[in-house]
Amino acid sequence: RDIAAEQERHLFAGILDLDSGALAYCNAGHDNPYLFGADGGMTRLADGDGPPLCVIDDFEYHGGHTDLGHGDMLCMVTDGVTEAMNQAQGLYGGERLLQVLKAAQGRGLGAGEVLAQVRDDVARFVAGADPADDLTLLMLRWNGSR
Repeated sequence: RDIAAEQERHLFAGILDLDSGALAYCNAGHDNPYLFGADGGMTRLADGDGPPLCVIDDFEYHGGHTDLGHGDMLCMVTDGVTEAMNQAQGLYGGERLLQVLKAAQGRGLGAGEVLAQVRDDVARFVAGADPADDLTLLMLRWNGSR
């Protein structure tokens, strides 16, 4: 058994100021989240990240910060989504995920609908193959200050 792999922990932690939309976060080993701008743009939160917890002794994590605008959405996925395998051992992959996200954004779907689109596409891709990992998706939409 690989003890180091068992101790590895992926984590994304964030604090969202509900009044201002300011998001402070730190990403330890997860794929970088996708930020859907209400203006139709899409970017990735590429700062504030590092390796999974407990992989590198004394690693100093530095958080990141972004400001969400009214209607912006954040999509976070575990690597179990991009590494989901079909019966032929093919990987779902980040490019396929990106295409599904872009298509959903292009249709102006809400957070729950985007989540359903990704979930359903992954299910079609794996077509009954045994899961190798968890499939976790989280969509967050900031609706502006109260």
